[in-house]
Amino acid sequence: MKLKEWLKLALQEPLVHFLIAGSAIFILVSFQGPEIDPNSRKIDLGEAQIERLAANWQATWQRAPNQSEIDALIREYIKEEIYFREAMRLGLDKNDLVIRRRLRAKMEYLSTSSTESEIPSNAVLQNWLDSHRQKYAIGAKYNLQQIYLNSQTLAQANSKAASIFRALPNGGDWKNLGDEISLPEAMENADIDEISRSFGQDFAQAMGQISQNQWTGPIYSGFGYHIVRLVETSAGRLPALSEVRRDVESDWRAKTATEREQKAYQELLNAYTIRIEKPQ
Repeated sequence: MKLKEWLKLALQEPLVHFLIAGSAIFILVSFQGPEIDPNSRKIDLGEAQIERLAANWQATWQRAPNQSEIDALIREYIKEEIYFREAMRLGLDKNDLVIRRRLRAKMEYLSTSSTESEIPSNAVLQNWLDSHRQKYAIGAKYNLQQIYLNSQTLAQANSKAASIFRALPNGGDWKNLGDEISLPEAMENADIDEISRSFGQDFAQAMGQISQNQWTGPIYSGFGYHIVRLVETSAGRLPALSEVRRDVESDWRAKTATEREQKAYQELLNAYTIRIEKPQ
């Protein structure tokens, strides 16, 4: 095969294209790149950095690395650092959306990282709790009993209820006085949300209007009508900080991190002159 024909076939191979492109980059770096500061090609790896590499490795594998593994970590760090510096020198970070977003995420993290290790005082957390009472408030709890009335109309329900009210003072077993339905006959220590999930919102809202230890009704639910007795009610309250400290601290930390990131960005933004030319 003649040399010209061989070259023609070779140039059709993707691998050859890749090798040519790689060679071009190498030549560009070696001969046509910007003048290199000798200090930019010095890599100093001290004890502190090696200890951090080992600590990160141990956090992943749950044991300390041996000497061979530490040497491998050092080699990998040096390789990564060299590639990083050369990529930056070639401007490979420019116009790359993925890299831009990672760098932005890194800057955002730097502006909020102190929040992760900060330990807020009791006064700070108590102030947060007092300022967000509704979120942490413990709602009222109810112990209730209910008798179901299988009625299509309120008039029918009133008629059935009147008959049941007459039977209750005479020792009638309240569990046997109503109609059957696959609903709980009683609920203990239930809050409004639990009651609403079982009987519907209208029924749950009526709990605040019922006198304790008195059969009351008919009360409407999504299933029909009921006669209800509140056996016991505990009022809602704001919990002590000790009861909800973990949640309060987590919420405070998240909000504080957001505020600090926004403040840091605003300070950087104020240092820039920005001109925007919108398309006509």
